[in-house]
Amino acid sequence: MESGRAGYRLLTLQLALAGLVLAGTIALPPHEGAMLIVPLAAAASGVTATWAMECDAAILASGPVAGSLIVFGRRDRLAVVALRHFSLLIVAPAAFCGASSRRTTT
Repeated sequence: MESGRAGYRLLTLQLALAGLVLAGTIALPPHEGAMLIVPLAAAASGVTATWAMECDAAILASGPVAGSLIVFGRRDRLAVVALRHFSLLIVAPAAFCGASSRRTTT
């Protein structure tokens, strides 16, 4: 029975690791492009636009979460500053950026 438990633990660990890698890939913002800044603390939301613009990001719109912003910028300029301001920097889904969910063909 011990080998069965060890196999189960190994499978659980592998699935958890695969899930983390997948989540990281999905959430990782592009090197440059549209990103969603989500403040994790209420106090952080009031200064989000200020520090984002100081990092040369262009504000595109308000995000779907209270206090969040959709910006166009560079990940390397925004990532560390976002952490300092208790904010998440994630990929902005195309639907939040005003892109149509349908593709048009010509």
